[in-house]
Amino acid sequence: MSQFDLCQHTCEIGCPPHAGSERPVDKLRFSSDLTGILEHKFENFSADALVGEIEASQRQESALMAHRCGAIAELLAVRTAEAEEADPDPGYSMITGFARTTAEVSAAMNMSPRGAQHLVSQAEALDARLPKVAALLAAGRTDWRTVQLVIARTDLVSDDALMAQLDESFAERIGRWQCWSRRRIINAVDAAVRVIDPDAAKERRVRADDERHVSVTPLPDGMAQVRGSLPATAGAVFDKRLSEMATSVCAKDSRTIAQRRADALSALCEGRTLACDCGQPDCAARAHASESAAGGVQTVINVIATEATVTGDSDQPGYLEGYGVIDAEQVPELADTATIRPVECPTVSEDEALRYQPSAALERWIRCRDMTCRFPGCDRKAAICDLDHTTPFNQADPSLGGLTVPWDLVCYCREHHRLKTFHGGPGSWRDEQLPDGTIVWTSPTGRMYKTTPDGYDLFPQLRKACRAPTPRKRSRSKEQAKRVARARGKCASSAQSISKPGGSTTHAIGKSNCVDGATNHAGCSSCSKANSKVPVPGVPGSTTRSNPKNCHPTGSHHPHHHAPSTTTHLSKDGNENSCGN
Repeated sequence: MSQFDLCQHTCEIGCPPHAGSERPVDKLRFSSDLTGILEHKFENFSADALVGEIEASQRQESALMAHRCGAIAELLAVRTAEAEEADPDPGYSMITGFARTTAEVSAAMNMSPRGAQHLVSQAEALDARLPKVAALLAAGRTDWRTVQLVIARTDLVSDDALMAQLDESFAERIGRWQCWSRRRIINAVDAAVRVIDPDAAKERRVRADDERHVSVTPLPDGMAQVRGSLPATAGAVFDKRLSEMATSVCAKDSRTIAQRRADALSALCEGRTLACDCGQPDCAARAHASESAAGGVQTVINVIATEATVTGDSDQPGYLEGYGVIDAEQVPELADTATIRPVECPTVSEDEALRYQPSAALERWIRCRDMTCRFPGCDRKAAICDLDHTTPFNQADPSLGGLTVPWDLVCYCREHHRLKTFHGGPGSWRDEQLPDGTIVWTSPTGRMYKTTPDGYDLFPQLRKACRAPTPRKRSRSKEQAKRVARARGKCASSAQSISKPGGSTTHAIGKSNCVDGATNHAGCSSCSKANSKVPVPGVPGSTTRSNPKNCHPTGSHHPHHHAPSTTTHLSKDGNENSCGN
């Protein structure tokens, strides 16, 4: 069990409760087991007491955010000093202190890279630009929502003296904004910025134009939300075009105007007019539904699903690239007009394993297996990621390591690929790929984070399709015995019989070097030059052909003459095949 206490007064987190200020919320205890069940009960609380608990928890949340931002700001200072020590010119630093901090925060909090960057920026602003506002947040006298607005609306004030004035002004007034709406807070902050720094207010319009964007966010039930920020004129044209298309169908169309506008957006993307759903063959809008607009662009989307789902015989959901999980019922509809390729782990030949660039089939398999970047918390889709060798590919001699095989390739977005390349190694970020595709990241502080392939979680069938060979436990004594046995067999087949007293027979055995007077080896140029017969030591009356000491029988154990080795790879059904090097 662990105590979770936050003082209700203006003091440090974790300080002892003040006399007379102890509230039930100060004694919240959280279970230490995996269920994380809150043990505190509210059954006997009155409505007034419950509202009090909610207010207290908001103050605690404010103090926690201040505590977290303070730790992030200090980490940023440490990593920035390290980066500047490695490269005094931050403009040319490969991995800046900000990027290093973002990576660690992203992994520790399981956040997306963009979310981590935003949080690190906010922590830096509170530490360097708004210290008095940060103190109010730590005291629980303002909430995190208000502080976020202050940070965002003052980010264009570059003069330190003016920023200090704004910080002091907000610290005096922010306590009276408890009941203000979001819009009213924005108006108050903007008004203060215009008074103290008019140039920053003018620059905000330019910044807003630079930050125009359109984003698509997955929603439940197979839907998505489209949001964007466009220039006013572009937004007006877009709105008018959707309205025109929505009203171009006949009066018997069954859809509402809102539904038609949504369908018009799909028609625009496909380069066609909006089709009417009235079902009448003489409808003019329906007649032109299949016509594509001039200059229409064909767009390709990728969907992953099991064969049973594609044929409509399974309820296992599919996966739409760039979106996420979709219902099984949607997959056959998409498959009707799609090109279908099997997703299977390809067999990698020996030559392909020694090439840096993977084959198209192998690349497709890795992207379908991973689905996203494999750095902790990163959700960038695999289609835009780099394929990286977990064990670096040896450009000078590929046979020495870093083979281009399924169990040594992984998807990393460009940001995290650069992080590993330029900020990797002992004391930095390191990754290891396990045979089942799990990536184990080790941070600069020694913390370990594991990520598993999304494809394996959504489609367990893929897990059995491809995996690295199971390592065998080596026994050097057994391997030595096998080599000796092979050498005995090869030498026995070509050695001459030697008569011993009593009628026994013996054969020369090839070990590290051939023994003088042992045998003449077929095809050995050194042996063919020495054909003189010499007596066999210890065997009266017997002779054999001499053999130079530098002759090594095929299969003998010698540093420069090994028996043929084998490389093991896996076929798509998981069976092992052996190929000679």
